[in-house]
Amino acid sequence: MAAKILCDAKKKVCILEARDRVGGRVHTLIKKGFSKPVEAGAEFIHGKLLLTICLLKEAGIKYYETDGALWQLKNDGLKKREDFIEHAEQLMKKLKELDHDISITAFLDKYFDDAKYSEMKNSLQQYIEGYDAADINYASSLALKEEWQKEEDKQYRIEGGYGLLLDHLKNNCLQNGCSIHLSTIVKKIKWKDEDVEVITKQNDSYFSGKVILTIPPLLLTGEENDAGISFDPSLPLVTEAAKQIGYGGVIKIVMEFTHAFWESGECRKAEDLFFLFSEEKIPTWWSQLPDKTPILTGWLAGPKANELVNADDDIILQQALHSLSSIFAIDTEILQKNLKASHIHNWIADPFSKGAYSYNTTTSAAAKKILATPVANTLFFAGEALDKDSNATVEAALQSGKEVAEKILK
Repeated sequence: MAAKILCDAKKKVCILEARDRVGGRVHTLIKKGFSKPVEAGAEFIHGKLLLTICLLKEAGIKYYETDGALWQLKNDGLKKREDFIEHAEQLMKKLKELDHDISITAFLDKYFDDAKYSEMKNSLQQYIEGYDAADINYASSLALKEEWQKEEDKQYRIEGGYGLLLDHLKNNCLQNGCSIHLSTIVKKIKWKDEDVEVITKQNDSYFSGKVILTIPPLLLTGEENDAGISFDPSLPLVTEAAKQIGYGGVIKIVMEFTHAFWESGECRKAEDLFFLFSEEKIPTWWSQLPDKTPILTGWLAGPKANELVNADDDIILQQALHSLSSIFAIDTEILQKNLKASHIHNWIADPFSKGAYSYNTTTSAAAKKILATPVANTLFFAGEALDKDSNATVEAALQSGKEVAEKILK
């Protein structure tokens, strides 16, 4: 997104991309056995998000509203529920009383310490871990309040997947003279005022007056890993700020079956199923509605995802099948027999992301201000984690790229 705007302004732009593809945590796959493209990463448009919708219209890409009911496995039965979070009104009332930020754990201890609230607390923890991929011991209560106040009821999907939008941006950049180097892992950045040498793993050097870094915050913390970048001179303020931003992990399991068994009489029924919540090992599931393709997507996020971070795909697939078996009261063997195709993406094990998306902690706001401030008008930082309004979304990534490009042009 940043490159698109800078190229449109006739600037000379070079993208160094560690992966063998563009898109980062947006990854649409055409995979054998599936009837439609598979979203290994970002999947939903969370509301009428202006920049995303504008780009889709510019590219002539269609999108459509999701549909269906919310279901929950409760007391050995499937029941419909009204909202993603139970008792949301009561929780929101207390959130509005907060005059300073505290963690979700501290918030629950302060306002809902009574045993009668145990079910509500469990419901909120499931939501925070599942939806925000966050740890309630660090997640910000004020950020949760803002999230709920802004949240839109409607969600959308892109016909053909988010990859089409990334292709549009990439092609726009290439047509305007941008060079894109894939499988190019940056290891070191030597810099002084408006003079930068970027050194890759292959020991190649690229020279520029300005650099935009769009890597996830976890890769800016200075911790040793395959995708970490060192700076010369070092940037202690930047590395410390990156540690203050929450960053959650996700393991995503996409499974296509021969038919929508959850709508038949062979098991517990969940007609018109959109989202389903449970306390199984893989707790959250969703369908493709209004598209009738018999695909279920499993979602394990937050601290619980770390328990399977080193598991191989076969073990994760078996955990997914066992979870569906318990949820729908159907034999695992029957599920296995009806399974046409599967794809597992462990975003925590991915060396170039080390997780899925950011969440706001009680220290995030100050950290974002530091990272949003260019270093010597030379080093700029961008990405979904730095967006003020809608972090953890594709919209946030696009907005952040747009803002940093406009900052450079000014």
